[in-house]
Amino acid sequence: MSDRNTRSRQELRIEVLRARAALERQALRRSVAQAGTELRPAALLQAALPRLLPRSGRGWLADGLSLARRYPLLVSLASALLTGRRRGRTWLRLGAGLLLGLQAWRMRDQGGRR
Repeated sequence: MSDRNTRSRQELRIEVLRARAALERQALRRSVAQAGTELRPAALLQAALPRLLPRSGRGWLADGLSLARRYPLLVSLASALLTGRRRGRTWLRLGAGLLLGLQAWRMRDQGGRR
C-alpha cells in the first residue's frame, strides 16, 4: 500500500509540474506578444509623444504619417520643392507647404467624423 501511495504521489507531483510548466509557457507567450505590440513604431511614437498621438483617436502626426505612406510621390514632390535652392521658388515652396498642411488638416477632420 505504501509503494502504491508513493507512486501516486510521484505521479501527482509530475502532473503538477507539467501544469506549472504549461502555465509558464503560456505566460511567456503572452509576454512576448505584448512586447511585440509595444515595440511597434506606432506604439513607440505614442510613448514618446503622447499629446500628438492620443489613444482615443488619431492625432495630426499619425494623419501626416498615414498621408505620407499613402502618397509617397506627393511627399517626394514636396521635399523636392521645399529643398530647392533658387530664390524664385519661395512662393512655390510656401504654397506647397500650405497645400500639404491643408490636406493633412482635412484628413484629420475626416478621421474625427467617423
